[in-house]
Amino acid sequence: MKKALINCLTCLAAIEFAIALILSIGANFALAQDEPQATRQEATAAEIDKALTEKWKNLPPQEKERLKEKYKTLKEMTPQERQALKENLKRFKGLPQQKQEMLKQKWQKIKDLPPEKRQAVLNNYKKWQNLSPEERQNLRQKYKRLHEMTPQERERFLEKHRKWKGMSDEDKQRLRRKHEIKRDVPKTRLPKAGLKGGKR
Repeated sequence: MKKALINCLTCLAAIEFAIALILSIGANFALAQDEPQATRQEATAAEIDKALTEKWKNLPPQEKERLKEKYKTLKEMTPQERQALKENLKRFKGLPQQKQEMLKQKWQKIKDLPPEKRQAVLNNYKKWQNLSPEERQNLRQKYKRLHEMTPQERERFLEKHRKWKGMSDEDKQRLRRKHEIKRDVPKTRLPKAGLKGGKR
């Protein structure tokens, strides 16, 4: 589920761009379909350009900016990234409609995040892409264990995690060494009867 979301993050951005592009081309095609056959054949590139220019002029400024950014992103992609985008788009189109809708909703949630949180999600995605299959499996298992915890256990775990993130590198290193020493010390059992002459 999470892997599917991650794989579709990039493709959904491209879908959005492609939809905007298709809509602008589709609008011109629809205009051409409404005209008689002879007029359609006489349509020139200049008329199409004019229609596109008019459509562009009527877009709200924020929509223009968004489309410019999408176009810029697409132009800056390497051929390999474009190919991966095409493959992701093809995979996305092959998903059942319900799954597509779910992924679109998740993508919308990411888009609605504040810029710094959205960037953190995208950075995590890049980190995920660079992990080995074993590292990914390890993280999936940790994620599964986290969601199997009771709310109290999860809160304790997350509190420890927050403390860990707030620690200095030196403190983290010191804690790691302490933990390694504890692991190396063999566990011994006290005799069941306790120590002679001592209190239990």
